Amino acid sequence: MSDDPNVRVHILSAALNVGEHALELQVRLGKLPPYTIVRYERGRYRAWRLSTIRAWNPAVADRCAALLRALETIPRDAA
Repeated sequence: MSDDPNVRVHILSAALNVGEHALELQVRLGKLPPYTIVRYERGRYRAWRLSTIRAWNPAVADRCAALLRALETIPRDAA
């Protein structure tokens, strides 16, 4: 895992135990930090840097980091 990986919407929603639509609503309402990365290539890609999440809520950032580490152990062919 890189020092400051991207945290995509599905990872943060799992860490917060909320649905993706509820998470997006919280971003729009300003209860979560704005996306750090937004790209539109082959679909929409929205994410935060782990450092952004850590500055907002360190405990949630720890959960996100744990999920990202767990996902690294799964071989890409198995997913």
